[in-house]
Amino acid sequence: MAAVLLGYLAGSNEPLTVDEVKSNSRIMHSAEDAFIESIIIPAARRMAEGRAGAAIRPARYSDVLPSLGHYPLSLGKVYEIEAVEVAGQALGAGAYSLIDLGREQLIDAPGFVGATAKVTFKAGIPDLKDEPGVKAWLLLAAGWFYEQRELFVKGEAVQEMPRSFADGLLDSISQPTRF
Repeated sequence: MAAVLLGYLAGSNEPLTVDEVKSNSRIMHSAEDAFIESIIIPAARRMAEGRAGAAIRPARYSDVLPSLGHYPLSLGKVYEIEAVEVAGQALGAGAYSLIDLGREQLIDAPGFVGATAKVTFKAGIPDLKDEPGVKAWLLLAAGWFYEQRELFVKGEAVQEMPRSFADGLLDSISQPTRF
């Protein structure tokens, strides 16, 4: 199953500011600041999260996992497991652990191998200073979205954002292939 967003954490903001996008994209006016803030920046973040398979803006998520024995979480950049339920019963925090392998995080609950469980967790990157490639990708994507803003207004088809070079900037948070 895929992780379900429960809500963004209090105090967590979008990873870019309007001023950063305008400076990087050489936008000299303020006529579209609200559009950049409410549409462009969230769209760039969501695209990065989708391509990388990892959360960027810190938030709470829920997922149903088919097993708890050294099992990979479906979303990257998990930093805290809040709760685990097996058959509707909450497990104590000592019954499981979060294993951080860098690009991938696992839940390990040795006594519950093969048990289906609902897991609630926090994921995201609290400070993009730790991930400069991700910030660079977000700025490139925001600039591309701004140049292609007709996509949001008219719904017309536009050229896709180039993937190969730019997506390499997301490697540090991208989930490994699991097939």
